[in-house]
Amino acid sequence: MTKAPLARYGCAVWGLHRIGPATRVLHGGHFWMPIGGQDCVPIDNLGALFAKYEIAAQASLPVTEDIFAHILAREHGTRLALLEIAQIEGRYDGAMAQVERLMDLDPTDPIVLLSFAELALVTPDDRSLMDRVMRATVHVENETPVDTAILLYRGRALAALGLSEAAIDVFTLANRRRKDRPDGLSHQIQLSTPR
Repeated sequence: MTKAPLARYGCAVWGLHRIGPATRVLHGGHFWMPIGGQDCVPIDNLGALFAKYEIAAQASLPVTEDIFAHILAREHGTRLALLEIAQIEGRYDGAMAQVERLMDLDPTDPIVLLSFAELALVTPDDRSLMDRVMRATVHVENETPVDTAILLYRGRALAALGLSEAAIDVFTLANRRRKDRPDGLSHQIQLSTPR
C-alpha cells in the first residue's frame, strides 16, 4: 500500500506552507512551526496559535489508498499526519502510539477508527488486537466510503479470528453500497471475502 503524497514529499503540508521534512515535524512532543517568533508549539496548543493569527490551514491526508481525510492544523489533524508518517516510515510503534492517543480523544471518529483498524491488521496474528478492532467497529454501518473501508478491516479482523461466517456477513454489508465508493475499495472487499 503506497501513500504517495506524503511518502514522496516526506512532509506535512498545511495550506500553502511546507512545514519541513517528516523527521522535523515532531520534536519531543512539539510540532515545529516558525510563527510569531516561536520555535516550538505544543501539539495541544497548535490550534490556538493558528486561531491567534487567523490561519485556517487544511490538508488532504491519505489514510488508505482510497480514502483521504481533510484535516485541520489542530492536535487531532497533526496526530493523524504523524500517524501516517510513522506508518510510511515503518515505525509501527510510533504510529500505534499516535492512534492510541487519538482513540483516547475520540474513539468514535471514523477516520481514527479506520486508521486504527488498518494499523492493527498489520499484525493479524495478534488475537487481542483483532478483538479490539472487532469491538471498536461494532457500531459501524455502511453509510459513507469511510464506513465501507472500516467494514473491510472489520471483516479481515473477523477472518483473522477464524470467524468466517461473521466475516462474510460484514463483507456482504460492505459490498451492498457501491455508489460513490472507490473501485479499489470494492475490489479489496471482493478479494478479502472468504470462499
